[in-house]
Parts: sequence; C-alpha cells; structure tokens
Amino acid sequence: MLQNNPTTGSVIANIDNIKQINYAAIYKVIEKHTPISRVKIANLSKLAPASVTKITRQLLESGLIKETERQASTGGRSAISLAPNGEAIHVLAITIGRDLLSISRYDLFGNALTTKDVNIESTNGDALMLQISHEIHLQLNQNKEFTTKISAIAFTLSGLVNTKEGTIIYSSRYSFDQFPLVNNIEKTFNIPTFIGNHTRALSLAEHYFGASRDCLDSILLSVHHGVGSGILIQGKCLIGENCNIGEIGHIQVNPAGKQCHCGNFGCLETEINDNIIFEKVQMALERGSLSSLELDTLSIEKIYQAYCRS
Repeated sequence: MLQNNPTTGSVIANIDNIKQINYAAIYKVIEKHTPISRVKIANLSKLAPASVTKITRQLLESGLIKETERQASTGGRSAISLAPNGEAIHVLAITIGRDLLSISRYDLFGNALTTKDVNIESTNGDALMLQISHEIHLQLNQNKEFTTKISAIAFTLSGLVNTKEGTIIYSSRYSFDQFPLVNNIEKTFNIPTFIGNHTRALSLAEHYFGASRDCLDSILLSVHHGVGSGILIQGKCLIGENCNIGEIGHIQVNPAGKQCHCGNFGCLETEINDNIIFEKVQMALERGSLSSLELDTLSIEKIYQAYCRS
C-alpha cells in the first residue's frame, strides 16, 4: 500500500515562497532604480538572467511593471528599460478611526487619488461592518474605470490585530472580538483584503514612501487618542506571537493615575493622549501661564504646531 509523502506539501510551499520572494525582490529593484534594464536587474538582484527574464515577463503580463524608452547603446542592441506601472493598479485603503471612516484610493506610488470621510454611525461591530460594506459598494459603483484597477482593499485601525488570520482581536472603541473582517470582506467583494494595526501601518508607510525610506531600522511613535509605536527591523514590522509588540501605551507610568480601558491604572496613554495634553494646556492657560496660544481658539492641532515652533 502506497503512503503519501508527508514532506511533499512543505516542499511545494517552500518553492512557492521562494517564487514570491524573488518576485518581490525584482519588483523592489525596479522600483528603486527605475528605469532599469533586465541586465542591471540581474546584477542587482543576484538572480540568473533567465529567471529575471521570466519574472519580468510575468510582471509585465500582470500589469505591475511596464516597458519604457530604450537606453543608450554601448555597442549592440540597446536595452529596453523597465519601470513600475503604478497608475494601472489601485488600492482601496480604509481607516476605521474613532469617529470617522476614511476611505481613500491610492496608486502603487502612494499617491492619493480620492479621499472620503464618513461619520461612523455606531460602535457596534456588526452595524459598523454594514456601514463599511455600503461605503465600499458606493466606491466600486462610482467609477467603473477605476473599479477594474482595484487589486486590494486594506484596513487599518487602533487595537490588537492578527494580520495573518485577518482578524480584529480587540478594539477598545468597537465591539469586535476575534472578528474575521478579512474573510467577511473577501466573501462579499471577491477582492484580496488585508488588515493591520494603524500605527504599524504608519511605520510601514514611512518606510516605503516617507521619512524613513532609506532606513531599514526605525521606530515610529504615535500620540493620538492613545499611544502606540511601530518598530521596523531590517524593513520588517515586528508584530509578535500575541500581536502586541509596540503597544507602549499600556506601560504603567503612574500607579496612582486614571484607570485605562485595559483595566490597569496609570498607563502611558492615560497620561499623554490628545485629550490629556489639551486639558493640561487649557488648565495652564486658565492659570495665567504665558503662551503664544489663546484660550478661546485652543485646539490640539495648534498645541502641536506651537510645540514644533518652540
């Protein structure tokens, strides 16, 4: 009687993983050094020219890259350059905020094409999902030309998120408990969907498009309604087995402080979130402290701006 080889599945999985890594490596080389020839791609990626030819052909067929002008000849036939085709593929990015649902359409270069903010109607998880689905339907039906370009839907929110399983583990604002958001959205719209913690997503955005673009190791700190951080090592975001690496807002800094929604007292985010900062500045102004800020027009935005000018 023949037995199945238990290692067959893992071998196939490893081969697929290697393919994905090679595809990503070549796309990153093209993105960073555009426009670039296939010969230079092979030199920079350390992959065989035949592999580069095969992968770039498939990237061209999928629309991820495009051929551009021929490079100047150094003898013989001049090479055709390759470049990312950012305009051809769009991503629908949805941020579930404290009071607002922000829905934006981006191209692969990170350019915002459209943005819409909607007031969130309920903190009930099921009701919020109905509202989100409605807004996605509106976006997809609004412009059929753009709809065909959408390759993915990406969600971010504050809270514990399992990016691999696509679930919201916990949200202090909404009644999500191990909620399979990705599975629900993919079933409804048949579009690949992803989810991540908002601060970690910001750290990745800075890494790919912003201030830390040329830095593989970085830490982004976020102070808003809570406090969080996104930690990148070698260009990869640290998440952890419990999906809580970077949750610095729940470090206890004042045992006699206010109770946090996590149950502990004096967590960092109960001491320095936007509301607390606003209240402290407001109190200082009421007591007559000298400042460029005025009590009648005080806002958290003006407080941060004043701090940056000081």
